[in-house]
Amino acid sequence: MSTLRTLALDQMIPAAQEGGPAIVCRLEDSLGLKMVRRRERLMLAAWRVDGRPIKASDAEEIGEDAGFYDPRFKAWSCAESEQALLITEGFTGELCIHAWAVNMHFDARLEFGNIYRCGACGVTLTRTLARRGKSDVCSYDNWDVRQHIFARWAQRGPVPGSLVAQPYHEPAAKPKRAKAAR
Repeated sequence: MSTLRTLALDQMIPAAQEGGPAIVCRLEDSLGLKMVRRRERLMLAAWRVDGRPIKASDAEEIGEDAGFYDPRFKAWSCAESEQALLITEGFTGELCIHAWAVNMHFDARLEFGNIYRCGACGVTLTRTLARRGKSDVCSYDNWDVRQHIFARWAQRGPVPGSLVAQPYHEPAAKPKRAKAAR
């Protein structure tokens, strides 16, 4: 998570919600952002100032940081860059304001954490911490999410089954080795 990017988006979103001209921001890590509201819909363009392409996982993170539940993106051209990505909200499902009915703590030899279950929609949240503090894994109904997304979705998030896996969510398949002829 880029704290600077999150802070910039937190300031851009309210300004874009008001309407008017697009808000443009260039961050130190050579990332450019442009946000505008068109027809009651937030649209975010992202590009690298140095011309490198933005990876799918990075585009998804940028969209999540902008508050989108299921960010979708496509190639886009804008005044600032010919190689930008347009990131929009792709989520059309139902959201739940969670009421946590079950809270269980688990404690194992190498890890510990909490499991929460919503009484309204049945979604399960799990937070697992390693004993030596080297990992903190947050999952929202079997989706691994970053900590600040986990915290936001713990208040209000998608109901189970409403998120759709995208091709870039799957780990890259390892190529099979050809067996040498004997």
